[in-house]
Amino acid sequence: GLGDVMLSLGFISLPFAIVKWSMECFEGFFSLLWTLLAFAIMSAMTTLVLLFRVLTSSIFIFVFALPSIFVYARSIKIEGGKGLSDSVQARLKEDSRAITTQDSGPALSLSLFTLNPARWANNLKEGVIFACGYVIALALSLRKGGSMVVSADNTEVDVGVNRDSQEARSDDNESVDSENESQESREGSQAGYYKKEAIGKITSGDKLDVIEQELSELLEAVRQRKKSLADSNDNICDICMELPKTHAYVPCGHKYCQDCIEIFTDKCPKCRASIETHIRLFD
Repeated sequence: GLGDVMLSLGFISLPFAIVKWSMECFEGFFSLLWTLLAFAIMSAMTTLVLLFRVLTSSIFIFVFALPSIFVYARSIKIEGGKGLSDSVQARLKEDSRAITTQDSGPALSLSLFTLNPARWANNLKEGVIFACGYVIALALSLRKGGSMVVSADNTEVDVGVNRDSQEARSDDNESVDSENESQESREGSQAGYYKKEAIGKITSGDKLDVIEQELSELLEAVRQRKKSLADSNDNICDICMELPKTHAYVPCGHKYCQDCIEIFTDKCPKCRASIETHIRLFD
């Protein structure tokens, strides 16, 4: 500032004053010696003052100026990153819309590959109809109190047996098992066949219309099989097409097997009437 300038001028003019005073007081060699000593002292003082000013200026820059610069630079970087993020998100949205537009149809869910009796029961309540292989295999697994897992590689059907529930119901189902043993073996082979055929169509990469056509044919096979079984034996359960009708809903009176009766507890699957209770049928 102005004070620093005045101080510097004072230090510069002071040696001249000392030289003039020494020349008046001393003569000869002593006058020259005092003059040189005065110049050395004042030069050192001037240098120290300049160094002090440089040091204070540097401290000011590091303490006040640099943090402000860093904050400003960081704000610019954040704004730039935010702008880049917005542009990337916009690009991703455009790509997503483009993919959706180019898609030939809705994505086909592969959740059908892992099933269990509870899941099957919920789907039946919602009115979902599986392909023939799934209906048969799941009915067989339900009758034994187990679960079915269909592998995605079309090679395996794992039907686990709940031994506790099987033993608990072994007395009631002993006669049924003996009567339907041969039919169970036939249906087991058919379950594997229809399972492989259904999954093979789904995972083959065919177009949606071809898949829909194949599924329609499989569903028609389900209807025809249910109709043929109903015509051949009126005592077979209309839902699982395996077990005999042992229970009936109240008040509608429609008859089903014990396993299927326990699945549908709210409304009758045939007439959709509200269910109050169910009763056991005796010959």
